[in-house]
Amino acid sequence: MLFNSLNFFCFFIIIYGLYIFLDHRWQNRLLIVASCLFYAAWNWKFLFLMFISITTDFYCARFMSRTELQKKDAPT
Repeated sequence: MLFNSLNFFCFFIIIYGLYIFLDHRWQNRLLIVASCLFYAAWNWKFLFLMFISITTDFYCARFMSRTELQKKDAPT
């Protein structure tokens, strides 16, 4: 699916329409699923790389959030 194709335009309109009506938490989940679908439309064999990237980013963000909270709570 190319960015300048009719398929992408239809995909974008559907995802954007859903995105507007969803709560923030569900918006993030929708974007993850839509990203995986878009990536799989190109070549589904590389979808495993997308899952590795999503998982790595999620756990790195959680770790950074925890260290930032510990930094705020630490006495100066």
